[in-house]
Amino acid sequence: MNKLSVGHLGEDLACNYLTIKGYQILERNYHLGRLELDIVAAKNGQIFLLEIKTRSYRQLVSSEALISKAQMANLKKAANRYAALNRINFNLIHFDLILVVINHQKNSARLKHYRDIF
Repeated sequence: MNKLSVGHLGEDLACNYLTIKGYQILERNYHLGRLELDIVAAKNGQIFLLEIKTRSYRQLVSSEALISKAQMANLKKAANRYAALNRINFNLIHFDLILVVINHQKNSARLKHYRDIF
């Protein structure tokens, strides 16, 4: 499975997880110029911007290494644009990260949801 396919699988699994948890998926792979939001979801009147990181079981890294400072800055830029376009108060947006760990040998996956990453 190539990197792009693994990424799409991770996003599919994350969307399924979020739906089960009561989130409504509003956008997926939402592009704002060169910036992208993996998933935009809503729950209980709140907006969540979710970054999805998919790793194979053998590629595990520490949670701190999942998202770089540059990626965080780009996520904030994208969030600002999304908020402005949709007339949402930026301060009311939640930034979450979901780590999807795929074990190809066991044909299974684990998800870890990090809430309010910044």
